Amino acid sequence: ATGRPADFAVHDYAFHLTLASHDGNRVVEEVLRALGPRLFRLTHLAVLSPAADLPALHREHIELTDAVARGDVAGFREMIEGHLHTGHDAYSVVSE
Repeated sequence: ATGRPADFAVHDYAFHLTLASHDGNRVVEEVLRALGPRLFRLTHLAVLSPAADLPALHREHIELTDAVARGDVAGFREMIEGHLHTGHDAYSVVSE
């Protein structure tokens, strides 16, 4: 799931939808589902950036998933801050 940008975007959306659904907040889940095509496109464009490190983003997703499975709220919060910075703020979306 880390090799091709389109594949990564599909799995990235599924990951975020799973996290949003985890606490049972149906409103957040519904909003995320409605935004799905747009989020896919933005993710795909973002991971086309030369600065995008798909293997690192994939590892971070695994670590975040593990923290949720362990119920490690503090660890999740710490990891998500780093993930948002390195995975989302560190590069800009490129145009096709």
